[in-house]
Amino acid sequence: MLVAIKKGVTSRILSAQEKMAEGEAETFSKVWDLFGPILKEGIYDDFERRAQLLKLARFRSTVSDAATRSLATIWPE
Repeated sequence: MLVAIKKGVTSRILSAQEKMAEGEAETFSKVWDLFGPILKEGIYDDFERRAQLLKLARFRSTVSDAATRSLATIWPE
């Protein structure tokens, strides 16, 4: 039962984060600053949701020091 609850909560959180990343970039940037290392950990630990997490991941760009970029534009699904 706990596994089902964990799966449901994780799916809802990731879908809310995806919507925030698309629609509210500044807010998501703040969330990424706080929880980015935890989400990056999920890329290695959670193979089932790796594609979702890669879309959320942000990395520093060599073009701009302040801006971060998503891998969604260069990472094929």
